[in-house]
Amino acid sequence: MLSPENIDTRLIKGLPQSKASSRFSGELSINAAANPSLIVIPGAFFHMKPHALLFEPLLKERVWGGTLLSRFGKSVPASKTIGESWELADLPDSIPDGRSRISNGPLAGLTLREAIAAHGEMIMGKAKLTGEGGFPLLIKLLDARENLSVQVHPTARYAAEHPGSHLKSEAWYIMHAEPGSVIYNGFNGGVTRESFAEHLRSGDIRKDLRAVPAVAGDCHYLPSGTCHA
Repeated sequence: MLSPENIDTRLIKGLPQSKASSRFSGELSINAAANPSLIVIPGAFFHMKPHALLFEPLLKERVWGGTLLSRFGKSVPASKTIGESWELADLPDSIPDGRSRISNGPLAGLTLREAIAAHGEMIMGKAKLTGEGGFPLLIKLLDARENLSVQVHPTARYAAEHPGSHLKSEAWYIMHAEPGSVIYNGFNGGVTRESFAEHLRSGDIRKDLRAVPAVAGDCHYLPSGTCHA
């Protein structure tokens, strides 16, 4: 039995008032593996009206960022270069401030990870979590005022041969682009290991990268293993 002081009221807002009163008592289950402090009240979710979950954006400063995200409803400080707004994130503990927090409804204030721990099947349906138990998608808005860093995520072969490595495929939807803007998607023809290494040393690897015009409304899929920026 647990006293009312031990009950996370964010998880019982959907219960009838009689059950959420100071006289509440009953059997509660605790998902100790996911979050020892998270109290799960069986059936609480079923008293909520179906609604979309909204999340507080996580704004990230980047040297290549700017203030353009303010046009898309983000509160961007004029003195900061915000490059990313994480709209939905449920990343491992090793990444600081990497988990979205719900901003509406009975679960407001909980992180997505906490909500899934309490009501996994109701939120996820048949979709699978990541190997670390997180939500499988990362959704963010980017303001690339300057060139981003060149990146490449593991190929399937590399991930299979290196435990701890994971695939990370990306899809970029262009919402706005200044004239002359490009994305870099893969290599130009004829690039060799030697020429790429030489251009890395000289700081001119853009010669090797395939530039694709950035046009509002276009979507680009980048399978894991694609060199991109």
